[in-house]
Amino acid sequence: MVMSEQKTDAKRDGARIYGVIFQFLAIASIIATLYAMGKMANLGNALGVNPTNDPLIWVVLASGIFITCVFIGMGYALGMLCAIYDRQEPSPDAVLELPATKAPKPPSHRSTP
Repeated sequence: MVMSEQKTDAKRDGARIYGVIFQFLAIASIIATLYAMGKMANLGNALGVNPTNDPLIWVVLASGIFITCVFIGMGYALGMLCAIYDRQEPSPDAVLELPATKAPKPPSHRSTP
């Protein structure tokens, strides 16, 4: 089954859009992580817990960095797949047509006396 060029372009454009969305989500998640860490540090100070000794802040930081890395990876992977696909498209001038001739017979390696 051959896809039309219009469908292929639409899928590639959709992948690019999703790649950009994942990059924006990565930025938003790291900002949200830093904001949540600040709020927890203030809450810990109010309760008398030193923020550097509060394990919950470090858990929030680790999970936020993990989620950010996942979003960055997904966006980067979609971008790379689009770039690879764009490079593999053959141009109409580069299509080679082989003649429909019979292949030559390989030479025999027997020695004739």
